[in-house]
Amino acid sequence: MLSFQICSPIKVLIILIVEDELLVRIGLKSSIDWNKLNRKVIADVSNGQAALEIYEKEKPDIILTDIKMPVMDGIQLISRIREKDRKTKIVVLTCYEEFDTIHKAVNLGVSGYILKLKMSAGEMEDMLTKIRDELIKENKTADKIPESNVTSDASKEHLIKKYLFYNLYSDDEFSNLVAAKKWRFTQRRLILCKMVIDDFELLKDKFGDEHGVLIDFAVKNIIEEILHGFGRGEIIHEKDDNYLLIMSFEDIVSEKALYEELTKILDRIRDVMKSYINTSVTFGISGIHEKFADLGEMYRECTMAAEQKYFTGPGTIIRYEKSIAKNNAKNAIVRLKQFIDNTGLIDSDCRKALYSDISTLSKNSLLSGNEFRGIFLKWIYLSATYTGVSKEAVQRLADDYAGRVHKCASLEENIAGFEDFLTQMARIEEQSVRLSMEVARAVQFVQKNYKHDISLQQVADFVNMSPTGRQYPVSEGYRCNSGK
Repeated sequence: MLSFQICSPIKVLIILIVEDELLVRIGLKSSIDWNKLNRKVIADVSNGQAALEIYEKEKPDIILTDIKMPVMDGIQLISRIREKDRKTKIVVLTCYEEFDTIHKAVNLGVSGYILKLKMSAGEMEDMLTKIRDELIKENKTADKIPESNVTSDASKEHLIKKYLFYNLYSDDEFSNLVAAKKWRFTQRRLILCKMVIDDFELLKDKFGDEHGVLIDFAVKNIIEEILHGFGRGEIIHEKDDNYLLIMSFEDIVSEKALYEELTKILDRIRDVMKSYINTSVTFGISGIHEKFADLGEMYRECTMAAEQKYFTGPGTIIRYEKSIAKNNAKNAIVRLKQFIDNTGLIDSDCRKALYSDISTLSKNSLLSGNEFRGIFLKWIYLSATYTGVSKEAVQRLADDYAGRVHKCASLEENIAGFEDFLTQMARIEEQSVRLSMEVARAVQFVQKNYKHDISLQQVADFVNMSPTGRQYPVSEGYRCNSGK
């Protein structure tokens, strides 16, 4: 969060955001405390035409605009504004591949540009400071906009990680740090939640965000706004698709009421993530603890709870219990047995082999999703050996389905994938048997009529196949007789 100290009273600077990418708009609106900066975002729109209409009515002081947009792009927007006004400050939000057009924007008198993929609150802070200096130099609002004192404290995320993962602060030092920073949690009735973004890789592909920078920017600021609204909790990005939420409930005595409040917060986060980013999230919740020194243990608890997503399915809220992993593994084994018993796609010999694997698996009381994925990987190749089809015929199919095993987010997805593989393999076997019968009939026909000239069409008609079927490498003009 940016920290400016601004004297009062001063003019509130009006800002318009123009950006066709939803994630960037969300991030810009929620990542900066505009009130502290004495700025106000009056609107955020997705194209230059809509922005121009708002500009005509509101005459914003600052415009943050993308270049590539539908209807009217950023260069056209800037050109239209500059026809009437050289005073409005404009900042361009750009990507690497747009540098050729930045020169046009500079010639039109923009105050600067920011790379979207590397955009941070710090960069935006620097740009706003630069614009403030421009305004002072231009004598536009020099008497109303004082110099700002920008704090250079290390980020909240960095400080919390230094304590949680690297033990670089003592318990007392961290406690003092939390109080000094006025973070929204204390040691009393402390809970740590791990939030996992489901389908993270698909989300990156959808938004063209290879490194997850925009997603991280939006997610943290969306949740920060929600936590601020509830008046409790802080969020940090652990890595990739994982986030940690630290919350305390010292004002709630009843454990039931505590979990009701926590569920209300997490449900709100799930709803907003689904609405704005169209993704589900899974939460693993630690037990309730009473001191910061327990955060390491709490991290292990919420991590174990989140890992149970494989058994519960994505989009769930999972509370840590000591027996949670054991119970889920036990239930998963029962589910596997039910599947093997009920499917008609496995012969008796293969079924015995699968039962043997389940028996071995059940001897381990602490099983994770990876152990079960490993079983399905083995079963794909194992079941292929029990088919009457040649190895070459099923190898490609087996390799294809094996590559999907570790992408399955849950036990049910793995079961469905394995069942689909068995179905496809049964079809290949059926086709192979049918083809073998047709080939045998064709051979019988040739043996019976070899003394006569017979055509490929005659053989095909006999077995009810096309003479140009892919099964036959010979040409239609080939004629079978006793001399060939």
